[in-house]
Amino acid sequence: MAQRYEHAPMPDAQLVDNVGIIADRLVATCRSNTENADSDMRELLEQALIVAVEQQLAAQSKRLVALEQLSFKDELTGLHNRRGFDDQLERTLAVASRHGGTGVLAFIDLDNFKTINDELGHRAGDAVLRHVAELLAKHVRTTDVVARIGGDEFTAILVQVGEQDGLRRAAALELLLNAAVVLFGAAEIPVHASLGVATFGAGDEAADLVTRADAAMYRKKQAKPPVLRAWRIRRD
Repeated sequence: MAQRYEHAPMPDAQLVDNVGIIADRLVATCRSNTENADSDMRELLEQALIVAVEQQLAAQSKRLVALEQLSFKDELTGLHNRRGFDDQLERTLAVASRHGGTGVLAFIDLDNFKTINDELGHRAGDAVLRHVAELLAKHVRTTDVVARIGGDEFTAILVQVGEQDGLRRAAALELLLNAAVVLFGAAEIPVHASLGVATFGAGDEAADLVTRADAAMYRKKQAKPPVLRAWRIRRD
C-alpha cells in the first residue's frame, strides 16, 4: 500500500482526472502482450508525471497570485492597504509622467475616532471605518483608487482630472463624509473627517506628494473647533 504523508497537499480534481486517464491506459498496456508494452508503459508514466508536475505548478502559481493580491488589501474594509496604496500611487505617477496626466491626492483622517473606540468599543469603531470605506468607494470613479493606510486614515487618488475639478471632487467627498451618521445599537455616531489635498502631474514624486497632502490634512484638522461629543443616543 502506498504511504500517505499527513501534510501532503491534496491534488485538485482536474489533476486526478487527467492522471487517472493515463493510469487506465497504462493498465490496458500492462494487460497487453505486445512487444512494445515496456516502451509504451514508460511513455505513459512519463506523461503522467509531466501532467502532475505541470498542473501542480499551475495551481501553486494561482495560489501565490491570490496571496499576493490579499497582501495589498485591508482585511476590515476591502480597500487597498498601505502597501497597495504605495503601489498604486507609484503606478499613477509613472503614467502621469509618461503621458502628462494630472490628478489629486486626498488624505483623510477621522476626527475623535479614539473616543468612539474608548467609549463604544472597537466594534463600533470598525462599523465607522467600514461605512467610511463604503462611502468613499461608492463616490469615486472605477479608475480612482481608495485606500485605508492606517487605523483611521484613508486616501483617495483621483486620476486623470484637472486641478479645479479634482479639488471640487475632493471637497464633495469631505462634505459627504461629514454629513454621514453611523447607527450602532442605540448610538448615532456622526462621522467627522478632515481632508487635505495635493495636486500632482508629470515629474511629481510619491514621497513629496504624500507629505504635501498629509500636511494639508493636518492644517485642516488643527483649524477645526473640538468635537464635544463623538456620539449620541438615538431618538426614534
